[in-house]
Amino acid sequence: MKKYLQRLGYSGDLTPCYALLRDLHRLHQAKIPFENLDILLNKIPALDDSSLEKKLIDTSRGGYCFELNLSFARLLRALGFEVQPRLARVLMLNPDATQMPRTHVWLMVKLASEIYLADVGFGAGSVLDPVVLAPGAPFTQDKETFQIKELPGPKGLTLMREHRGDMKPLYWMDPSPVYPIDMIQSNYWVATHPGSRFRQGLTLTVYQDQLRTSQGDLNGAKSGAELAQQLKTRFAIEGLTPTEWDQVHKRLADMAL
Repeated sequence: MKKYLQRLGYSGDLTPCYALLRDLHRLHQAKIPFENLDILLNKIPALDDSSLEKKLIDTSRGGYCFELNLSFARLLRALGFEVQPRLARVLMLNPDATQMPRTHVWLMVKLASEIYLADVGFGAGSVLDPVVLAPGAPFTQDKETFQIKELPGPKGLTLMREHRGDMKPLYWMDPSPVYPIDMIQSNYWVATHPGSRFRQGLTLTVYQDQLRTSQGDLNGAKSGAELAQQLKTRFAIEGLTPTEWDQVHKRLADMAL
């Protein structure tokens, strides 16, 4: 836990409360980027505790939702929070929840009598601060506006975000209990299925100083070495070998043809 808090740059009070949850939630999005480099290298991200610690805490890497939110859940439990992971159906390409697989992990965090939505692993941008998991009016965090609604269809709540003046669905939150085998299955599908968006391009995001920095292509990098330097500068990502950077560069270059 000490190494994790150092990675996040947190040195304050550790009493479980909303302020601690909020501060760690913000720091996680700022310090540990969302990225899918392993999937572009045809690797299936490992979800066991030791692998997550080695990748996210001991090296300057990030990960995607299964890695980021499961790792964050582990930290919160160590600090005394009551946390339960859940799965979601991403609705950005199709708003019909019955047509989309459960490909995203989010967290239910219980504090006193309230249940909060926490999510440090949604590449397209989820809530910046944990929010009470209940339908209600739109709310603004920094410059982004969200809303939790109960829409027609399967029982469950949907997280919405404002886009160009309209509230658009991000994901439908399945309230069903989740077991480790469910995570393994969903993680495998997202990492290997040809239709998975994470196999179709680069996805990188961090949120710092009220600004979401993202990258979805080579951004002009002419080689693996240039890409490595670019992502180190923009996202503080390191940890791949020169050969792996070359492989990522080639794959992205081929996709661009």
